[in-house]
Amino acid sequence: MYNNVYEILEDFEIGEDDYERIDILQRHNLPALKIWLRYVFDKNIVFHNLDFATLEWRREDAPPGTKYNTFGNNEHLIYLFIKNHPKAAPGLTIQRRRQLLVNLLESMEAKEADVFLNMLKKKSGVKGLTKKIAKQAFPDMNL
Repeated sequence: MYNNVYEILEDFEIGEDDYERIDILQRHNLPALKIWLRYVFDKNIVFHNLDFATLEWRREDAPPGTKYNTFGNNEHLIYLFIKNHPKAAPGLTIQRRRQLLVNLLESMEAKEADVFLNMLKKKSGVKGLTKKIAKQAFPDMNL
């Protein structure tokens, strides 16, 4: 069983066809994976534009398992980056959101940080992973 979403997604890309890829998603039924899929593919969820092209963060290619944070550990903070989320403080500026994002990214393995960043861009970044495939793997999900 994997602890990081990126590990599941790497296996997914190795899958030879849609049936095998769907099986990989279902076998690694990590709650963080489902959360990530929802945020990537649900068009009703809109993230702030944090100007990712200019975002600077220290990318450390640490050995797997050596960083203390994962996507799953941080999923409760995603609301900070969603437009008009009721839990976010009204005075939370884009600059502060960017600073919080940098802190999050730097606390994760580089590949897991990429997964988090792609989610905020509403892109899977995974070859062959579409909303249709995600829905076939998890038909009960609201995408």
